[in-house]
Amino acid sequence: MNIKNIRFSLLSLSMMLFCVSLLSGCGEEIVEAREPLSAAEITHFRESFSALTDANREAHNAEDLDGIQALFTENMLFEDRTFRDHLVGTKAFMSMTRRMFQFFPGFQ
Repeated sequence: MNIKNIRFSLLSLSMMLFCVSLLSGCGEEIVEAREPLSAAEITHFRESFSALTDANREAHNAEDLDGIQALFTENMLFEDRTFRDHLVGTKAFMSMTRRMFQFFPGFQ
C-alpha cells in the first residue's frame, strides 16, 4: 500500500467512526400521548405568551430591574447558546442582566 491509500483508508475509517458516534445518540424515545389542545386553549396560551414577551421587552427597554425580575420564578433556567450561559435562578439571571446593562447602556 502506498501512503495515499493509507491516508485515504484512515480518513474513511475516521469518517465512519464519526458518523457512528453521531448516530449512536439517536434512540427511540417513548413519549406519552396527550390530548390535543382546543382552539380556546391555544388562543389563551398565545395571548399569555404575547403579554409576557411584551412585558419583558418593555422592562428591558426601560432597564427596569424590578420589572424584569417580577416576570421570572425563583427556579428559572436561562440558557444562552451564543454565550454558553447556563443560569439557574433569578439571582444568577439578574446578575447577568445587571452586567448587560452596565456593558451596553441604552441597549434595546
